[in-house]
Amino acid sequence: MADEFITGAIRKAFPDHRILSEETLPDLSLAEEVENPLWIIDPIDGTVNYAYGHPQVAISIAYADRGRAQAGVVHAPFAGETFRASRGDGATLNGRTIRHSGATDLRQSLFATGFPYTKDNLAPCCGGSRQ
Repeated sequence: MADEFITGAIRKAFPDHRILSEETLPDLSLAEEVENPLWIIDPIDGTVNYAYGHPQVAISIAYADRGRAQAGVVHAPFAGETFRASRGDGATLNGRTIRHSGATDLRQSLFATGFPYTKDNLAPCCGGSRQ
């Protein structure tokens, strides 16, 4: 329902734009052609969390033109947080300007998290050693 609501609103406002949505069997080839604008959507980012009632869930939407991301929004409804960013204008959290930490060493940074649905046959991280 979330996917239909979001994609329907985009199609109504921008009928000639392409939409790449995680929930509707995404056709990644849509991202290769850059002539027409592209919306990238994850209507329930954290689907497993949502299914289990865990509040770490968000709606993620990005807009790209000519192959470059131009704007994005991530709304975490249970946390009451809305992150927005647009090229050249910086980023905000609930309307207040935010900035990156300034860290230049990846060891001082948290840059990605994520857990696969299945953990069978996962290769050990970092060549099997802890760093």
